Order: sequence, then structure tokens, then C-alpha cells
Amino acid sequence: MRDDTDARVGEVFRRLSIMRLELGETALDRTLRDVLQTLGIAAHREAENRARILAERRAPAVQSIRVTAFADRRGPEPFGEDDG
Repeated sequence: MRDDTDARVGEVFRRLSIMRLELGETALDRTLRDVLQTLGIAAHREAENRARILAERRAPAVQSIRVTAFADRRGPEPFGEDDG
């Protein structure tokens, strides 16, 4: 996996270098602006995903048993006539 990631990052730099040589500085500046904007959007999306996962992990389950420091103490229920 790491080799594949490194290769893709290298490909981005290779393409930016080719763009600079063939299309000029102005085209490179526009492209870099777009690339940085796209990276920012992707980073924001990943941060929102991480925050959602952490919030779900910390939220109590709906069906979980509630435990408090002070228990509701109730007296025993009386036996019914059928309970012997």
C-alpha cells in the first residue's frame, strides 16, 4: 500500500512539472490553486468523517443500561396469591 501511495504522489509532482514546462507558469499557478483547493476540500471531508466516527463512538447506545451514582431503591414487591 505504501509503495502505491508514494507512486501516486510522485505522479502528481511529475505531472505538475510537465505542465510547467509545456504550458507555462500561468497555467501552473491556476492548476496549483485548484489542486490546493481540492486538497482542502478532501481534508475537510476526512475531518468531518473522523469527527462523526468519534461522536458515534462516544454517544451512549440507545438500548444501554443507565447507571447512576444514586440507585432508585424500591421496596420488595409483595407476593401475589398465585406466587406461593
